[in-house]
Amino acid sequence: MFPLIKIGPLSIPSRGLILLLGLWLALSLCDHLLKRAKNPAIRAEAIFNLATIALIVGLIGARLAYAARHPGAFIDQPLALILPTGQMLDAETGLLFGILTALIYIQRKGLPFWATLDSLTPGLALLAIAIPLADLAAGTAYGAPTTLPWGIWLWNDFRHPSQVYALLAGVVLLVVSWPRGTSAPDGRRFLTFAALSCALRLILETWRGDSILLTGSIRLWQVLAWLGMLASLWLLEQKRRSTDAIRPPDAGR
Repeated sequence: MFPLIKIGPLSIPSRGLILLLGLWLALSLCDHLLKRAKNPAIRAEAIFNLATIALIVGLIGARLAYAARHPGAFIDQPLALILPTGQMLDAETGLLFGILTALIYIQRKGLPFWATLDSLTPGLALLAIAIPLADLAAGTAYGAPTTLPWGIWLWNDFRHPSQVYALLAGVVLLVVSWPRGTSAPDGRRFLTFAALSCALRLILETWRGDSILLTGSIRLWQVLAWLGMLASLWLLEQKRRSTDAIRPPDAGR
């Protein structure tokens, strides 16, 4: 773990730096893919504005979620709640807030809903790599204790390298989400990404040591993942049916 990157007299929090770098790479990737696709219905400026607003709301949500889970961190220093730092953030909740904000923005601005989400999907997959990498650097989102040989020593115990598991899952998401030039109904890429993300989260949450428990062994993120996966699969099925309904009878011959 390397929570701080020291450059001369400066000490830079590694988690915040990695998250900012991941966000910049995600936006750059979306911009590059948009220019390559040459879709006149989606402008790069609109995507940038959408990402900026989603980022602001996501940061607020990430800080509030962290404060709700760790209120003691702000009792002595309440002003830390509004300081623009990369620390004391619940990145996953912030990402969820950002996605919800993006959905509202797309609807309000009249952007092509599913096509816009498809254009954002590779960037979201890249963030799914950056977030666990930042967690690994800072020692956050840590795993449950384990006796397996690949356990890592963290917080006074050998633990599952849950950040590495999540990073590998992010790589899978990026490979699956990468545009391949083949035509597909708008929304399929995003919904496939969403369904697979939720399925992977169901599995990965099993090895987390900092899960939010609703009751007993029922974990909050697993409940949300189930709901998200079912909704994504249902929407994928609806899109398949609508595509079959408008396809000419001899299209498959």
